[in-house]
Amino acid sequence: MKATGIREGYCLAYGLENGNLVEALARQSDLRIIAIGPDPAKVEKLRKRFDAAGLYGKRLSIQVGDAFNFEAPPYLASLTVFENLEAKRQVFQTLDIACKPETILATNTSTLNINDLAAVTKRPSKVIGTHFFSPANVMRLMENVRGTATSRETIATVMQLSKRLGKVGVLVGVCDGFVGNRMLYAYRRQTDFLLEEGG
Repeated sequence: MKATGIREGYCLAYGLENGNLVEALARQSDLRIIAIGPDPAKVEKLRKRFDAAGLYGKRLSIQVGDAFNFEAPPYLASLTVFENLEAKRQVFQTLDIACKPETILATNTSTLNINDLAAVTKRPSKVIGTHFFSPANVMRLMENVRGTATSRETIATVMQLSKRLGKVGVLVGVCDGFVGNRMLYAYRRQTDFLLEEGG
């Protein structure tokens, strides 16, 4: 599998529901990051946070608005929109139109079916899940979720991105909870049984 370089472009972080994820992208890689969010108060709060951390203005810029008026389309668009399938589908549909064909559409998700997101785009081979474990700027594990149509090139590129972020990238398929949360569900279920039994 050959990875597509994204060094010459930039990574778009849209939604800003997860400031830790944006920080991880900015602090732990050499990528140029443009973060965009619709909520002015949240954008200003994160701008101050990133400025205090010495990240703002170097490789990271943050702005209010939508993700669809950029002058040069990104090489990778990462959604940090909250965990809602319909909300992510709507953003993916619009990004699919706005971005150049080779742009990878990635979303941070811990449970959603990547195939359902890929289905609303004309580039299912460029759609992939990136599950950053919380907090994303601290935890090293990163599940990269391939869909049925995700190309080998897309997989290789995001696995390479994991390394550039200093993460331990693990390739997983679409299933309930992927790997990490699937194990947690079973562990939590047994814990609940123990509590019910007075253990």
